[in-house]
Amino acid sequence: MLSWSADQLDIQKKCTTLSPNVELECRASSSFKKCTTLSPNFELNVELECRASSTFEKKSTTLSPNVELNVEQEFRASSTFENKHTTLYANAELNIELECRASSPFENKHTTLSPYVELNVELECRAGSPFENKHTTLYANAELNVELECRASSTFVNKHTTLHANAEMNVELECRASSTFKNNC
Repeated sequence: MLSWSADQLDIQKKCTTLSPNVELECRASSSFKKCTTLSPNFELNVELECRASSTFEKKSTTLSPNVELNVEQEFRASSTFENKHTTLYANAELNIELECRASSPFENKHTTLSPYVELNVELECRAGSPFENKHTTLYANAELNVELECRASSTFVNKHTTLHANAEMNVELECRASSTFKNNC
């Protein structure tokens, strides 16, 4: 499995900061910029998998404490990956795959996952019709396949998200798009 540094990849984040010892792999066929917001009624297909047993705190989101996640995400693309903060609105039928596992507190302020977290969540994202967003536009038949890889043994800090030190994350993100994935905050 290959790993690239943030310098090797054209990865730009303004609200997201990966602390040392973080291995990130990201590939995209178009740019992923700024604030990401999915408008309602997108015709997506969503499945999420999440396992936790320790604290997961949020202000705007409610994942009850004691979550201990270990996150795996898949994302592949071949161009820049910029993100200021991501928000998924209601009725966004996604087709995204996500796995979270962790052994230390996972704080998040702008994501909404219901309380009582001991989840087994899988998220899948595929679009067979237009995937539009006020700030982002995924054209029809984008058929994404997202995967992200991230490993950190120290703090993972973000204005909107905070992973405490020694979270021991193992994140994989994979994303593939057949058309542009734009975002104009």
